[in-house]
Amino acid sequence: MSATLCIPIEENRGLLSPVSRHFGRAPAFMLVNAATLAYRILPNAPSERPCDACRALANEDIDVFLVGGIGTHALERIRARRRIAVLRTPSGRVADALALHIAGRLPVVQEECCPPEGAPGTSLHVLGAPGAGCDATCSGS
Repeated sequence: MSATLCIPIEENRGLLSPVSRHFGRAPAFMLVNAATLAYRILPNAPSERPCDACRALANEDIDVFLVGGIGTHALERIRARRRIAVLRTPSGRVADALALHIAGRLPVVQEECCPPEGAPGTSLHVLGAPGAGCDATCSGS
């Protein structure tokens, strides 16, 4: 049995899709079979609360999440429902994230790591400010 990876994406361009920098605000998720690289796209349900993205994925059999950024609320919901890895991937394309995952070069997300609204570049968590970078909607405060 092959692992299913879930990657939040900005738009569907197949394996060249850009990875979303924020899990909860991603327009869609790509579910990828790690062995065959076959994939399907699952739209993120529109919501008043961006971190309700977990609801769109509740019935999916996901083994690993590869995220560009994720807030506390979504991270806690994933961990509460499943014992699966949430790994941090730099911004880029799905193909790049898959290559890094296969090479074992993606770190496990320990705490929230989403960029602040409108911020360019990588997340503050990766730059050394643990816990920084999520807006009040996502962090639950």
